[in-house]
Amino acid sequence: MVQTPFTWRYGGRQVLLSGSFNGWSVRIPMVLMEGSQTVFQKIVDLPPGCYQYKFFVDGTWRVDQQQICDVDETGIINNIVLVSGIEISFFRQLLSIHLLSSTTYELIPISGKVIALDIETEVEQAFHVMYNSGLTSMPLWDDNSGQMAGMLTASDFILILLQAGPDESLADVASRILRNNISAVPILDSENGACPRLLHIACLAGVLKNICSHFKHHLGYQTLLQRPVGYLPIGTWAVDVRGASARPLLTLHPNVTLTSALALLLEAQISSIPIVDNGGNFMNMYSRSDITSFARDNICTNIQLNQITLSQALEFTSERGESRYKTCTRFDSLYHVMELLSEPEVRRVIVVEASTRRVEGIITLRDVFCLVLLSTN
Repeated sequence: MVQTPFTWRYGGRQVLLSGSFNGWSVRIPMVLMEGSQTVFQKIVDLPPGCYQYKFFVDGTWRVDQQQICDVDETGIINNIVLVSGIEISFFRQLLSIHLLSSTTYELIPISGKVIALDIETEVEQAFHVMYNSGLTSMPLWDDNSGQMAGMLTASDFILILLQAGPDESLADVASRILRNNISAVPILDSENGACPRLLHIACLAGVLKNICSHFKHHLGYQTLLQRPVGYLPIGTWAVDVRGASARPLLTLHPNVTLTSALALLLEAQISSIPIVDNGGNFMNMYSRSDITSFARDNICTNIQLNQITLSQALEFTSERGESRYKTCTRFDSLYHVMELLSEPEVRRVIVVEASTRRVEGIITLRDVFCLVLLSTN
């Protein structure tokens, strides 16, 4: 059986669902999604197959014109849903075809600038530039050799240069980023042995934006993208939401010292952690890259990390606000989460309960690619 979501997005006092999967004999009540006054949803366990269905809204039969429609033998219009037990594999095949036929050149914006640091730049000044630019990684340039020397990230230097050419496939670039556990690779163009030109910094968010753009107008045929994230094997979840997980969902309270928070991030090998109140409700997020905020105005020379709390540390990142993360509910679609993560500064989406904002899970860029790509090895 496959958990299949049915969604009516256009409001009503009472919305019922019926279809060929139950012989049209039963009208199943649909419920409002958390935090919405117009979107109704029902998850139905169905065997693989093709089914017709319709919505009974306030006493009137309705179809969703934004979904697949078909006319039956009597001339009646119904919605159509294709249920497949291999939909993840099917979407992976489609995505693989798209990524292999697309190149990194497509990630380069029509206009813009790329910032690189000279290898002679002082470390403190380099982090200051990174913070003011809103970047978590920057390429390093060796002016003497006229070549890229590496990448500076918020956590360390990448000593072995990883780069990509403008004609490489997006599949290769995404796999390289995932395989080497890095955040970005520089796109370099070198013609006839000339000094390479830095064209762009390719990251997973840019690749995901390309994917969203490609599938945007085909959502009706991609049931995987329409599925609620809470029903997919993706992300890290609280035990009371998803049960025991190989990756437990970690949270911290705002009065914890910054030293303790950074130690936990390093020990757990994670890049960020939600900050919650005593009720487990979401307040903010602290990430490894936020440490670069202390490079501003020589703040790092005036503080001691073991005497500052997370709440105080977040005051230095307040100007960046929610650009560092986004929130969703477990009933939001995979495509909606992918769109949120395709924004340049967003690295993770916090899954919250709509009415209380209690933290239920977290989904990262890497989680999405591990789900939709054939392999990360």
